[in-house]
Amino acid sequence: MNFNNFFTTDKEWFNKWDDFLSHESRGTHLQNSNWLNTYNAYGFKIELFVILDEEEQILGGFMAVVAKKSFFKFYIIPQGPIVKKTYEFSLEICFKQIYNRSIKLKCCYVQFSIPISDSTLITDFVYKNSVKQYIPKLFKKGKKFRYIYTGYGINWVDLRKFDDFSSYLGSLKSQVRRNIKLAFKRNEHYEYLSNNSTFEELKAAYDLVTLNGEQFNYSTRSFKDLGPDLLILLKKDLGVFQKVISNSNIVSSGFSFQNYNYLTYLFGGTKRMSPDTKAGYLVHASNIKNSIEKGMPGYNISMGGSEGVRDFKLKFGSQEIYFEEPHYYCIHNRFLFKIFGVLEKQLKKHKNLISKLLK
Repeated sequence: MNFNNFFTTDKEWFNKWDDFLSHESRGTHLQNSNWLNTYNAYGFKIELFVILDEEEQILGGFMAVVAKKSFFKFYIIPQGPIVKKTYEFSLEICFKQIYNRSIKLKCCYVQFSIPISDSTLITDFVYKNSVKQYIPKLFKKGKKFRYIYTGYGINWVDLRKFDDFSSYLGSLKSQVRRNIKLAFKRNEHYEYLSNNSTFEELKAAYDLVTLNGEQFNYSTRSFKDLGPDLLILLKKDLGVFQKVISNSNIVSSGFSFQNYNYLTYLFGGTKRMSPDTKAGYLVHASNIKNSIEKGMPGYNISMGGSEGVRDFKLKFGSQEIYFEEPHYYCIHNRFLFKIFGVLEKQLKKHKNLISKLLK
C-alpha cells in the first residue's frame, strides 16, 4: 500500500499535526510542535514527517529535533513515531525515513524513543512489543544523547475504578487523605488559567518554578525562552495551567498537558509556608478531581524527580510504568561522535556549556 509522505517545516502542517495528536490516544506533548519549539532557545530546529492517506488525512509520522552546532549534528525523535491504530505497519516507513533523513542532513547520530509496553493499565497509549519487527537492524538498543528529554514511561494514577472524587480519596492512606482535605481547606481557592490569560499571568505562575529551582538547587528553563510557546499551548486548550491562592498570593502552581483523554503533569512549584497549607497536594488533587469528573481513565503524574518527589507522587496512588526498551540509536559518523563523547566527559558537570556548544 502506497501513502503520500514528506518532510516539512510549514507551520500550517505543524498545526495539523498537533490536531492529529489531540485525537490520538498515543499522542504526547513530546511530539507537540509548540512544546518542541521551546528547543529553539538552544539553537535547535524542528521538522515534521507525515504520512497521508488518499484523502490527504494524516495517518501518522513524527516530529524530530535537529540539534546542530558546527560539525556536530544530532537527529532526535523524543517519543515516537505516532501512527493511527491499525496502521502500525506504517511504522516501517517512519523508521526508514528516520534513518535516511538523518544521513541526508549529515547528522553524526540519530535516536528515537518509541513507547512500548504490555501493561494493561496503559495499553491504549502505547504500542505492543510486536512493533519491534519494523525497526531496522541498523539501530541498536539504548541512547547516548541525553540533552533532549525522551519518553521512557508513564507514572499512572488509574481512575477507572472511581465513580467520584470521594471514592478516590477513600482509596488513599489516611494521612494523605487528611493532607488533601487540609489543602482544600487552608487555601482560599485554586483556579485554572483560561485560554484568554495574559503573558504576565502565566509568568506569575511560572515564577514559583524558578523559585523552587533556586531554593533546591536544580536548573529550570528560562520563562523568556519557554513562555511564548506555553502561552500558545494555553490558547490552544492544550496547556492546563493552575494556581493555588492563599492570602491573595500564589503559593503553588502546576503545568500539565492535555492529551487525547488524560492529563500529563509537566512541572510546577510550591512556596514554603508556615503554617503549611499543603498547597502542593492541591495541584495534583485538583487535576485528579477534574479528570474523574470528565470521565478520564487516569492521570499521568509524570516520571522522574528526586527520591522525595517520587515518594510524594506515590502518595496519590501512582504506579511507575516503564516503557520496554524504548530507545534506539545509530551512529553515522563514529569519529565525530567520539569527539563529542570526549567533550561530554570533560564538561559533564556543566550541562549549560554543552548546550552552548550545540547552539
